[in-house]
Amino acid sequence: MNKIDLAIVGGGAAGMAAALYAARSNLNVVLFEGQSPGGQITLTNEVENYPGLGVENPISGPEIAMLFLNHAEKFGSKTEYTFVDSIEGTAGKFILKTSNGSWLSKAIILAPGSKAKEIGVPGERELMGLGVSTCATCDGAFFRDQEVVVIGGGNSAIEEGLFLTRFAKKVTIVHRRQEFRATPVILERAKKNKKIEWKLDCVVEKINGKNKVENVEIKNIKNNQTETFETNGVFIFIGHNPNTNFIKNTVNLDDQGYIDVNNKQETSIKGIWSAGDCSDHHYKQLITSAGDGVKAALNAIHWLEENS
Repeated sequence: MNKIDLAIVGGGAAGMAAALYAARSNLNVVLFEGQSPGGQITLTNEVENYPGLGVENPISGPEIAMLFLNHAEKFGSKTEYTFVDSIEGTAGKFILKTSNGSWLSKAIILAPGSKAKEIGVPGERELMGLGVSTCATCDGAFFRDQEVVVIGGGNSAIEEGLFLTRFAKKVTIVHRRQEFRATPVILERAKKNKKIEWKLDCVVEKINGKNKVENVEIKNIKNNQTETFETNGVFIFIGHNPNTNFIKNTVNLDDQGYIDVNNKQETSIKGIWSAGDCSDHHYKQLITSAGDGVKAALNAIHWLEENS
């Protein structure tokens, strides 16, 4: 069985930032990533809000992901491209079971991230990062003086729709019913905003475009009438699913499946920390995830020093 100091589960911004800091502290670090490194940032065609990157030339999410990974590996972090199926054991002797065998690790940082819920229509995946987005803070500025559609009826959808009015000349909120899950105060604020229009009792059935979003097909579920609606962007806010099912019996999760952590990124189990979107309900930003990863790594490093 392979023996290491620190296992980092998840190769998004949080995991790679943690790997960098841990490797620079001369720990034997392995980053477990089931697919390709980067997490949600790889869905972003251009990143403008990470300090120091993309200042002179545009930089994409996948490019940033490789910069993060190369930086961590420069200092000795190793990457295993395999999913972690389960975690057993106690602090100092955790066993991670993967499809490529088992690993014995003294400590663990969980950073499996989360995934935005999809509406499941044609064009959604094909145009993700090409006009389809799940993050107004990340991509709103690309739609200055353009028209966008927001899908959803909860707080996130209404708040992000309001945020988009800072840039877009028109925001159309598409919601499948008349009633909203958003709080009355936020909803009232949106209703008073002259840039926001509404299509209620409606669903988006298809997103069209060639290399960029051009229009959406909207169906009124009350009368079954369908229209082609011109738009430059589609923002989908119907929630996130944290990728935590594999550790639901390992650490405490909240009622939405997010990992419970304190301000040191500690979980309910000694020797296990968590970072990034899997324990972040709100921000879900590249820079905040990286910061969470650094906090988790620094605390794990300190714990390993005291318990080695």
